[in-house]
Amino acid sequence: MADPVDQASFAALVQRFSALVDQWRGIVSRVMVQEMPGAGPVALTDAAYGGKALLVGNGTATAAITLTLPADAAIGTLFLADQVGAGPLKLVPAVNAALLHRLGHNGSAGQWASVSAKCIRNPDGNSAVWLLAGDTAVVA
Repeated sequence: MADPVDQASFAALVQRFSALVDQWRGIVSRVMVQEMPGAGPVALTDAAYGGKALLVGNGTATAAITLTLPADAAIGTLFLADQVGAGPLKLVPAVNAALLHRLGHNGSAGQWASVSAKCIRNPDGNSAVWLLAGDTAVVA
């Protein structure tokens, strides 16, 4: 015959487990915000910038800020970039990599625009194919 369950101990265990689940959800769902000042070019890497919301701006300067997408990214690597300054963000694929957008866009559409670049293929580990999405435009 099984021992009777101590209701108070069981309730405390459930409460502790619930608190741990809440902490885990907070960690997993949080996206870190990182400010990136300057005109670049900035070579994006998964280790330094992947999965973070990047606030990119160069004050009132209107020159494009170049962000280089790596060729060796893992499938699913995601870069999130927000243009917070006057200069547009220009995403440039590294040698052997490609950037795709249905309208041929390669950057952000203006101040406060948000764009994302996601690695959707990398057949040999050194020729990443990036898909651009968001508030985009052609940036010279």
